[in-house]
Amino acid sequence: MNNPTITLPSTVSALRDVVRTAIEHYQGSPVKKENKLNETLAISLGFQNYDQLAPLLTATPEDEDEDEDEDEDEDDIVTYIISFDSQGDQYLVINGQYIESELVHSEVVNYTVASREDRVYDLRMYISEAQSDSMREGDVLLMQEDLDYLLESGDEWLLESYGTNGFIAADLEPAEFNEACDEMIKSASEHYSGITDRLGKTGELVVANDYYSGCSIDNLYSGELVLISEKFLSDGEFPLNLPVSEYKGEVLSCCIAAYRGEDEYVLVELID
Repeated sequence: MNNPTITLPSTVSALRDVVRTAIEHYQGSPVKKENKLNETLAISLGFQNYDQLAPLLTATPEDEDEDEDEDEDEDDIVTYIISFDSQGDQYLVINGQYIESELVHSEVVNYTVASREDRVYDLRMYISEAQSDSMREGDVLLMQEDLDYLLESGDEWLLESYGTNGFIAADLEPAEFNEACDEMIKSASEHYSGITDRLGKTGELVVANDYYSGCSIDNLYSGELVLISEKFLSDGEFPLNLPVSEYKGEVLSCCIAAYRGEDEYVLVELID
């Protein structure tokens, strides 16, 4: 019986894939940030950071071809437009789709939208405070990595991982950025679908008028109602992908009751 052998990676790309596989197996989720992967690769080889390792790497033709293909692909990527709406209720906005910031705190979505300039200011302050504590040397290194990343980006808004350090900037990692945005939209949509899928003619009959025309609405039940923030009134349109919350017998302040129509929500005024 032949003894098993170990085939060591012979290219930079292959070595990076080995580290990637190990991390994914350990944490149980895919590695999405190439910069973090490079830093981990450097540390695993005994370097303080990837900047020390990079000059020592001699890329093979295969590596160069892969890098060129990745660069060409990323140049063609149109990234999502994001922002943070803090007027009244707070929302993350991705390509015009609103996600309540509360879904970040309840860990329905894994990222929030942050101002790059604000985070640069915060990190510089945190690093300055931590440098006076010898026990926080590791924290300083991690925060410095994040600060360097933010300074490399030129975007106004970026994604910030909730609960852990880490950012994704559209201009630095467009593919990873769009993938994270897709996951956020999917998770939020599933959350809101969990509310709307339960809608039906249950509960009590309610007396209601159409919000705009004032005409009475017949045969409307409390189990058909959801709440929509008044901030969306100015848009004049209420598509079914709007963030909604449960109606629990009363209309909360700054909210309007609505029921689900064929193509959009229909706003109603409840009559006591």
